[in-house]
Amino acid sequence: MTESEMKKKIVELQEKLKEKDSQIEHLENLNRAYKNLSELYNKELMEAEKMLEAQEIIQNLMREEKIEADRMIKAHESLEELTVIEKKETVKLLEAQEKVSELSMKELKEKDDVLQKILSINKDIGSILDLGTLLNKIVKSLMESINAKHGMLFIYEKNKLIPKILINLDNMEMQKEYFQYCQQIILECANTKRSILKINEKIKNEAEEMNISSISVPMIRKESLQGVLYADIVSESETFKSSDLFSAEIFAGQAAISLNNAILYESIKKQNRELLRLINIKSEFIDRLSSHLSKPIKEATNILSMMNLQKGIPEEEKSKMIKNTMERLEKALNLTQKALSIAELESSAAELFKDTINVKEFIENNILKTHQNEIKEKNLRISIELPPDFEKFLANKSILRVILDELLSNAIFYNKPNGSVVIRGEVSNNMYKLEIIDTGYGIRPENLDKIFQQFSRTEDSSRLNPSGAGLGLFMVKNSVNYYGGSINVESIYGEGSKFTVTFLAH
Repeated sequence: MTESEMKKKIVELQEKLKEKDSQIEHLENLNRAYKNLSELYNKELMEAEKMLEAQEIIQNLMREEKIEADRMIKAHESLEELTVIEKKETVKLLEAQEKVSELSMKELKEKDDVLQKILSINKDIGSILDLGTLLNKIVKSLMESINAKHGMLFIYEKNKLIPKILINLDNMEMQKEYFQYCQQIILECANTKRSILKINEKIKNEAEEMNISSISVPMIRKESLQGVLYADIVSESETFKSSDLFSAEIFAGQAAISLNNAILYESIKKQNRELLRLINIKSEFIDRLSSHLSKPIKEATNILSMMNLQKGIPEEEKSKMIKNTMERLEKALNLTQKALSIAELESSAAELFKDTINVKEFIENNILKTHQNEIKEKNLRISIELPPDFEKFLANKSILRVILDELLSNAIFYNKPNGSVVIRGEVSNNMYKLEIIDTGYGIRPENLDKIFQQFSRTEDSSRLNPSGAGLGLFMVKNSVNYYGGSINVESIYGEGSKFTVTFLAH
C-alpha cells in the first residue's frame, strides 16, 4: 500500500469514527428514552436492552477500530520519521564518499605526477651520463613533488656516508646545529635501512627555534645500502603528508638504480679505456719490436752481403765483420727472447701466488749459477742477507725469475772488477722489501726516469752492452706491478746503484 492510499484510508476511518460517535450519541438518547418508558413498555425495554448490548458490541468494535487506526497513524508517522533519518544518513554517506573520492583522486594525481617525473628521469638516463647531474635532477624533482625546502643525497662508500648532492644549503647552514640534526636522522636511516618521517619537530639553531618536518629514505639496491635521500620543510604552517613518504621512496629507488647503473657504466668505461690502452701499448710494442728487430738483422745482412761480394778481404777485417754480424744477430735474438718472456709473463699473471719459494736458495740455484763465469771473471763478491720471512715467499717462479735475473744480471754485467753485489731483504707494514746494491758504473741522473721505459737504452749501456734489448727493466717494473708493488732506483754515477723492490705480502 502506497503512502497516499494509507492517508486516504485513514481519512475514511476518521469519517466513519465520526459517524459512529454520532450514532453512539443517538443511541444514548434512545437509551434514556427507553429507560423512561421501561415501566410502560417492558417488551420495548428488553428490546432496548438488547439494542444497548448490541450498541456496546458496536462501540467495542468501533473502539478497536479506532485503536487500530491510531496505531496505523502512529506507524505512518514513525515510518515518515524513519524515512527522513534514512534520507539524512544516505546524504551524509554520499557526502563522505564524495570526500573520499576527492581525496583518492588527489592522492592518485599526486602519485601520477611522481610517476611522470620518474618516467621523465628515466628518459634522461640515456642522455645524462654524468652521475652528479642525474642525481641532482632526482633530488630536485623530489623537492618539487613534495614542496621541500632543502634536499640532500648521501652516498655510502667505504663504510662512510658522503654528501653528494646538497640543494639550497650554503656553507653557513652546514656549520649550524640544523645540519647536525639532519646528519643524525640520515645516519639513523642508514643504520636501520628504514624510511623515517618526522613531523613538526622543534630544534634549536643557534639563537632561534626552528619547526622542521623531514623525510629520510634509504637507497637500497639488491639489499645493499647505496645511500640516503633526504628532504625537509622548515615552516610553522607547512608540513609533509604520509603520501609524500611514498613519493620519496619512489625517488630513492630510482636514485639507487641510477647510481648502480652509473657505477656499472663508469666501470665499463674504465675497463674499455684500460683495454684500449693495453691494445695501444701492445700495438706500439709490436711496432717498436719489429723496428728494433729489423735494424740489427738488416745490418747483419748487409755485412754478410759485403763479405760475399768483396774478394780477398784480409782475415783481420773479416773477423771484425763476423764479430759485428754476430753482435747484431745476438741483439736480434735477445730482443726475440725478451718478447717471448713478456708473453710468458702475461700468461703467468693469472697464478701470482701458486709457488712457495725459498728466495735465497732460488737466487743461488737459479740465478747466480747462470752467471758464474761473469762473477769469476770480475772477481765479484756476492752477499745474500734475507730474514726467515723470505724462506716461504708466495709467488710465481716464472715471474720472480724474470725480476731477480734482470736485476742481478745488470748488477753483475755493469759492475767493476773486484766489486760486490749485496742482496738484502726485510718485511715491514705488510710489505716485502728487496734491495740489490752494486758497486758498478752507476747511472747518470738524467737517465734515471728513462731506464724503466720499453726499448730504453742509455749511451753507457749501449757502449757497455751493444747486444742489449732495452726491455729488461721494463719487464721488471710490469712484473712487480702484478704484485701491487713498486720499484725505484738510487744511483751515484761512477760509484754504483741500489734497486729497491717492494711486494705486497700475500
